[in-house]
Amino acid sequence: MATERGLNFRAKYHQQRLNRPKGTNYLLSIGIDKYAHFDNLKNAVKDAKDFADLLVQKYHFEEPHIIRLYDEDATENEIYQSLEDLVDELTPDDNLIIYYAGHGLNLEKFDEAYWIPSDAQEGKTGDYLENGRLWRRVGKMKARHVFVISDSCFSGALYMPVNNTRAALDERQYKKPSRWLLTSGGHDEKVPDGAPGTNSPFAASLLEVLRENPEDGLRVSKIIDRVTEKTAERSGSTPIGRQLRGDQGGQFVFYLKRDEASDWENAQKTGSLELYEEYLALYPDGPRRTEAMAKVKQLYEEQHWQKVQASGKLEDFLKHQRMYPAGAHQVEATNKIQELKKELANQIELEEIILKEKRKEEDAWLDASRTGTLSSYREFLKQYPTSKFADEGRIRIESIIKREEEERARELENESWAFAEREGSEEAFQLFLNQYPDGEHAFKAKIKLQELADQTGADTSREESAWQYASEQNDFAAYTLFLDEFPDGKYAKEAADRKAAFRSSPRNRRKALPKMEARAWQATRRRNDIPGYEEFLASFPDGRFAQEARQRLNRLNRSGGTRTKQQESASSQARIAFQKPPETKPPKKKRGILPFVFGAVAMFVILLIIGVLSDNEDPIPDDPDPVPNPIGNTEIRQFNGNQLTDFTGQWYGFADNAIPVYFSFDTSPDENNPGTGNSSYTFGTILRERPFSYSINFSSDYRSATLYLVEPGNVAGDSEWTFTLNYIDDHWEGYGTMVNFNGTSSLTMTNFVE
Repeated sequence: MATERGLNFRAKYHQQRLNRPKGTNYLLSIGIDKYAHFDNLKNAVKDAKDFADLLVQKYHFEEPHIIRLYDEDATENEIYQSLEDLVDELTPDDNLIIYYAGHGLNLEKFDEAYWIPSDAQEGKTGDYLENGRLWRRVGKMKARHVFVISDSCFSGALYMPVNNTRAALDERQYKKPSRWLLTSGGHDEKVPDGAPGTNSPFAASLLEVLRENPEDGLRVSKIIDRVTEKTAERSGSTPIGRQLRGDQGGQFVFYLKRDEASDWENAQKTGSLELYEEYLALYPDGPRRTEAMAKVKQLYEEQHWQKVQASGKLEDFLKHQRMYPAGAHQVEATNKIQELKKELANQIELEEIILKEKRKEEDAWLDASRTGTLSSYREFLKQYPTSKFADEGRIRIESIIKREEEERARELENESWAFAEREGSEEAFQLFLNQYPDGEHAFKAKIKLQELADQTGADTSREESAWQYASEQNDFAAYTLFLDEFPDGKYAKEAADRKAAFRSSPRNRRKALPKMEARAWQATRRRNDIPGYEEFLASFPDGRFAQEARQRLNRLNRSGGTRTKQQESASSQARIAFQKPPETKPPKKKRGILPFVFGAVAMFVILLIIGVLSDNEDPIPDDPDPVPNPIGNTEIRQFNGNQLTDFTGQWYGFADNAIPVYFSFDTSPDENNPGTGNSSYTFGTILRERPFSYSINFSSDYRSATLYLVEPGNVAGDSEWTFTLNYIDDHWEGYGTMVNFNGTSSLTMTNFVE
C-alpha cells in the first residue's frame, strides 16, 4: 500500500513540475539611497538587495540572471542600457521582475511620472526615467511574464490606461503572457522610507509574504492582495496592483526551490497531509521515507475519523473499524458502535410505535372523510390537533359550515319568495328585493314588479279610455257602465255626479233608457246564453227587444242549454268595450294610403256618434248583427307535427286609436292544402274577408303556442297576424298583433278565448 501510494505521489507531483513554465527567471534590481542632486534615502538599497537575495534563496532565481544596480551604478544610462540588453536577451519562455526603490516624481501638467536615477539633476526632466520610455522598452521585450515593482513616491502615476479586469486563473492561464505593475502608493501619494537599517513598510510587507509563503506556485495576484493588506496595517499607505498594456490574462508564478531537508522541515512545521505526500513523491528513497509513510497513514486515519464523527452513522464507524483495525481510535470506535446499536434498537421500537399511531391517525381521517359531517371532522381535530390532516380538516369544517349557512339562507329566501308570491302585491315583491337583492329569485321579483307596474299602467290607460268614451256618449247609460267597471277610479266621483244629474231629470232618463236597452241587447245577443237573456228581461221586461229575448230564451231552454262556468261569467263581457290592452309602441309610420283610410273611418265614426247624440227624440236603430260570440268551442287536431287542419278563433278588442275590432278565422279542413284558411274582421265600420296562410308551433307540453298568419293585401301590402296562446284551465287565452308590412299602421287585440 505504501509503495503504491508513493508511486501515485511521484506521478502527481512529477506531473505538477512538468506543468511549470519553462525558461529562465530574470531580475533587474534597482536601489538608490545616494543622490548627487536629491535628498538621500535610508533603506532603498537594502530593500532592493533583500528582495534579490530572497528570490535567489527561496525561489527559482539564479545569480547569473540577476542585474543589480545600486546607488552610483543606477544612473540613467545604466538603467536604460540594462533594459535594452534585456530586450535583446529575453526569449518567449523567460520571465522578468523589475524592482525599483528610490525617488519618484509626478508632473500632472504633462501627465507624466518618473523614476529618478542617481545622477539626475533636479529640474532637468531629461535626466529622469519617464514612464512612457520605460513602458515602450517593456513592450518590446519577448518575455512571457513581466512583473514591475515600484517602491517610490507617486508611483501610482506610472500606470498607463488599460482594462484592469482581474479574472480568476487556472493552470492554463499560467502560460498566457502577462504584464503586471505593483506600486507602493497611489497616484499622488508619498510613501515612507522606514527607520534607518530596516525596510520600508511596503518592502517589509512584500518580503514577509514571500519569506513565509509555503505554497509551491504563488501567483502575482495573491502577492498583491496580501501585500496591500499588510502595508495598510503597517503605514496606512495603499499599494496598487494592476495589469499593464500588453497583458494577455496570465500571471507570473513564484515556484519554491526544493531540497529534501527543507521540504521535510516544512512538512513537519505545517503538519499538512499534502506536504507529506509531496515529500514522498519527490523523495521516494529519502532517509525519512518510513517516517513520512507512517505520518501519512496517521493523517489519513485522523481525517477519516473526523468525517465519521461528523456523520455519526453506525455504518461509518463500522467502516472505520475495518479500515484501521489497530488504529488510534479503535477503542473509541468500538464503544461508539455499541452505543449506536443500542440506540438503533430503541429507535426501531419507537418507530414501530410511531408507525402504529400514524396508521391509527390515518384510519381516523379516513373515517371522518367517509362520514363527511361537521361532528366527525371536529372529533378528529380534537384527537389529532397537530396532524398532517389538521389543516385540511379545518378547511372542510369551514366548507360545511359555509354550505349549511348557504342552505339555510336559501331556505329563508325561498320562504320569503313563497310569501311574496302568495301576497302577489308590489309591496311584498319589493320587500323581498330589499332583503335579497342578489338572491336566486331576485330576477323573477323584478319581473313581477315590472308586470305589476305595467298592469297598473294598463288599468290606468283602460280607465282613461273608458272615461273618454263615457264623456263622448254623455248619457246615463255610459256613466252607469263606467261606474260599474271603475267604482273607485280616478273619475268615479265626477261620473257619479253626472249620473245623478241625469237621474234627477226625467227627460234625461227617457233619453238614456233606449240607448241603455240597445247596448244591453247587443251584449246579450253576443253572449247568446240563458243567463244573458234572463238578466236582460229582468232589466227591460217591457222593452222593445223583450219579445225577441223571450223567444231566444225559449229556444235555448228547449235545446237543453246548460249554464256553464263561462256562461256564469259572461255578463262581464257586456263591459268589454271598456277594456283596452297594454299599450305597445307602434312602429314608425311611413307615408301611404292606409293612414288616410283609417283617418277617414275614424272621422266617419265620430260624425256618426255626433249625429246620434244630436237626434234625441229619434228611436235608436237596431245594431247590425254582432260578431260571433267569443266564447265557443274549438277542435284542435295536429297535422305534420306543427300545423292545424281545423282551428277556429274569435278575437275582440281595440285598435291603438280605440276603434273596436272583431276578428275571426277558420282553417281549411283540406289536408291536401294545409296551412291555409279564410278570415274576416270588422275594423270600425269596415268589413274585410280574405284567405290567409298560417303556421303554428306548440311547446313541448302543448300548453302554449304561437300562431302566425299572413293575409295577402292590396297595394298597401300584406298583413301579418301573430297570436300568443296559453291553455289556462279548460280554454285557450292570449293576445295578438297585426302589422301591415309597409309599416303604415298597427293595432293590438286581446281576449282570445277558445
